[in-house]
Amino acid sequence: MKALKSVLKDHRLVTILYLQELALFLAVFIPLTTWFHAASSKTYFGTFFTVDFFPEILAKGSGLLAISTFLILTFLFFFLLRIFLMGGIFDSLIGKYAGFPHFLHESAQHFPRFLILFLVYSIPLLILTAIAGKTTGSIAQNSPNQAMPVTMMLVSRSIAIILSIVFSFWHTNARFKTILNHKTKFSLAIRGKFFLGFAAYQLASVAFLLLFTWLSVQFLTNAGTGLMVAGFLLMQIGLYVRNLLKLASYKLLS
Repeated sequence: MKALKSVLKDHRLVTILYLQELALFLAVFIPLTTWFHAASSKTYFGTFFTVDFFPEILAKGSGLLAISTFLILTFLFFFLLRIFLMGGIFDSLIGKYAGFPHFLHESAQHFPRFLILFLVYSIPLLILTAIAGKTTGSIAQNSPNQAMPVTMMLVSRSIAIILSIVFSFWHTNARFKTILNHKTKFSLAIRGKFFLGFAAYQLASVAFLLLFTWLSVQFLTNAGTGLMVAGFLLMQIGLYVRNLLKLASYKLLS
């Protein structure tokens, strides 16, 4: 709880990450919604998210290449922006937030190193997750047990979660070491007590976001301006608290 209280006191870091995700949400949600409604017919099935909504749009194929290119470039930009911001975030977690100009300076200084760290830890994670998924999928397909596909799916998801937490723990330690040493450093150490606390915060952040995303979708897929506003607000709460919990997990290792 000490890490969470510390992040709450320096809520500006959470706000910076939240504003970046809000910008991404708006940059994707507004154009995508406009395109959906422009591409769909003005029938019941084309106005609401029913089973015929997406097949209707995909069958037309109107603007699919343009919207796909837009989404890819948008996510790439915000992905790089997040890595950029993490330099200032981790520098502030080690000490304290010293103002936005200093934050931007540290972000720019550490961006190349943080990009290298992201690639070093993400590529093996993706490979191991893919191997686990392929292995469990093969077991499910070749088993006469009808319950095996569900069991293997749960096993695959559990392995993916465990791997993600372990690699995130190493990645977080490496980012702190990199800032302290002013050069790229790596880490493969597991410290029991800190790892359990880190894992708890990480799992809580994912669970909270999934819950509020589900609630948001329930509102956004219903007619009515009030419900749409409520769905939008629920999504923002989910994003903000998710960032709060993730920063608490990082602070635990600072």
